[in-house]
Amino acid sequence: MVNCGNKKKWLLNNYGSVLLGIVISITSVLALITFSGYSIIEKNPVLIVSIFLFITLIVFSIMFMAKRKAWKIEKLFLISGLLLGAFYSVFLPIGGAPDEPAHFWRAYELSEGQLFANNEGNMLVPDNLLEATGNSYSVEENGYKKELENFSTVANTNHSPINGPADRYSFFNYIPQTFGVIIGKILNIPIIPTMIISRIFNMASCIVALYFCIKYIPVMKKLIFLIAMFPMTMQLLSSVSADGSIICAGIALISFVFYFREEKEKSIGWKESLLLLLICIVLTVSKPVYAFLCPIVFWIPKERFLSHKRKNIAIFSIGAITILFVLFRMATSPLGSGRFGTGQDQTSFIMSNPMSFLAIIFKNIFIRPDEFINGVIGKDLEWFSVSMFYPYIITLFIFFLFLCAEKETKIPFSLKIFTLCSFSAIVVFTFTTMFITWSVPGSSIIDGVQGRYFLPVLLLIPIFCLPTSRTSQKRILVKPNYLYITAILTNVYAIAAILCAHI
Repeated sequence: MVNCGNKKKWLLNNYGSVLLGIVISITSVLALITFSGYSIIEKNPVLIVSIFLFITLIVFSIMFMAKRKAWKIEKLFLISGLLLGAFYSVFLPIGGAPDEPAHFWRAYELSEGQLFANNEGNMLVPDNLLEATGNSYSVEENGYKKELENFSTVANTNHSPINGPADRYSFFNYIPQTFGVIIGKILNIPIIPTMIISRIFNMASCIVALYFCIKYIPVMKKLIFLIAMFPMTMQLLSSVSADGSIICAGIALISFVFYFREEKEKSIGWKESLLLLLICIVLTVSKPVYAFLCPIVFWIPKERFLSHKRKNIAIFSIGAITILFVLFRMATSPLGSGRFGTGQDQTSFIMSNPMSFLAIIFKNIFIRPDEFINGVIGKDLEWFSVSMFYPYIITLFIFFLFLCAEKETKIPFSLKIFTLCSFSAIVVFTFTTMFITWSVPGSSIIDGVQGRYFLPVLLLIPIFCLPTSRTSQKRILVKPNYLYITAILTNVYAIAAILCAHI
């Protein structure tokens, strides 16, 4: 029990953090009323503000408890992440995240034992699943109203083929979601509540995975906290999307490498090798472009494997098995066509004009850098239909820059070069894929590239900024409490903005 004297002393010692939290809370209420773009006054301002203040009060209670009990950053992330993720999972309209309906169909198909798509690339699911979840419940469609209309719909026994962008994803990226669907089917729960359960399973597994990443990585803990707390990341983790597992796998791989680089007394046995293999498979099997991150395991010192020979055997075995899984997934997935056909014209252009194509990529990056930054952090949530208060996006970006400038450890120059090459390769191949499958033939504008595609490898940027072994002195620039309060309360505002858009 905390007496009034202790509370007063705590407030005096943490007045800066308390003041920051109050300022952000007041700003959020004013932003919801004035800047949200959705007339809160014409809807239900008392309800929306009450829910916002209720969540904020819970957050302040968590922050108070965390400070008083001296919680470590990973525990704060676990508690706050699960809390915020639960609100996202419930308040985000069904199908609200990018391509979420197709991801749910894939999880539903897997729950019935269908591991691979058929030859036509279709998913076999109950034929009323499309009606209940197929159209994203956008702002214009008054999502909550449509969601309530379909809330009691139970999946029927007649199955129909449905084509969607998730039909070629591996079952590795849907394990938690599939368990959620199975539980919903066992309990004979309607489709939409089953989808919410599937969301919660996915969110909880991702939050727990990131908790262990933050716990065991010896450096960049605040950076992982921040990236995981980006509104875009939280939205993806709290949906049925496979992107959540891919983001976690990218962060987990980097955490694994840095843990064994810094922990001199630890060694890698068969259990750790199996974990590393699983991480690589989850990261690459559905989106092979992220395979360019996997060679970072070569920077684990050979002493952790007990010998140079054992290191080479372990790494090359893991690489070979991962490649076999990717090739098997590609062989068992039907080839699809792009948005404008097979993409033959775009492929021919790339092969005959490689330098011109690279110039197009650079042009697309540098003429709209704000678009990619906004996409990484989450300025526009759902299907780009719910806009965040822009000063919050700028604030999170500034935090990211300052954290990148911190010097917590030293890395060899070769690792710095690898991070540059790896990130560049992922960027180039992502743009290449979207140029072939999503862009108008002959156009110099590459459509479809979204900032969220780079969340799994975003940690490569601060790694590149770390000093080499020739540099000394650590440098800490960001006060943890300010980061925690800003990141968490920004998500509270995001949840309230989603609620405001649809109520």
